[in-house]
Amino acid sequence: MLDHCRFPAWSAEPNGGTLRLTATICPKSATTSEFGLTHGPANVILTSCRRIPSCAFVTRFWGDLQKCTFSDELQAIDDQAFYGRDLLKVVDLERCASLSVIGWNAFGSCNALTSLRLPDALVRIEDAAFTGCRKLSSVKLTPMLTHLGPHAFRSCAGLEVADLSGCRSLETIATGAFQGCTALQPIDLSSCASLVSIGVGAFPMHLEERILFSPGLPRSSEWFAW
Repeated sequence: MLDHCRFPAWSAEPNGGTLRLTATICPKSATTSEFGLTHGPANVILTSCRRIPSCAFVTRFWGDLQKCTFSDELQAIDDQAFYGRDLLKVVDLERCASLSVIGWNAFGSCNALTSLRLPDALVRIEDAAFTGCRKLSSVKLTPMLTHLGPHAFRSCAGLEVADLSGCRSLETIATGAFQGCTALQPIDLSSCASLVSIGVGAFPMHLEERILFSPGLPRSSEWFAW
């Protein structure tokens, strides 16, 4: 049985090709037999979906998932929704104009993730949302973002570019947000006029003298950690 979900319509291509789901809330569990598939799909298209609940895509059924096309109506991605999806390569949320929050560990340990695009409407990235995405090389944070949670991008070893130049509303960069991002290049925070809180070990130690802060923001060595 699929819980927390009704499917007014759905279609699937056999043999793990593409699965199209039309639902207000996507499933939290699934089996191959329920969709007439021999194994889980490589591609999923979400239609009319406003919320992706906790642990929606963490079961073995979704183990072959490489790409998810997100509904324009999407408003929230809950905790651990895609946690540990080792083959997921691309997360493009740019068209999700109502998406305001990405939950705790939502994309944590997605080891194949190389491309991430976030929507302008995003307000909160919660704890460890993208922690351990080792192949992610760049991220551009968006203008409405107010909160970057603890360990949001921790241990993203391949992350070279974190663009916060447009984050005019950003108030908090929490503890360990970029800790362990050993390849990270200098960061420009000079446009983050609303920034009032930076947590302990938010940035890797090698950036201690290489971050451009907004004028008037007191600096602390506690913001940096190995």
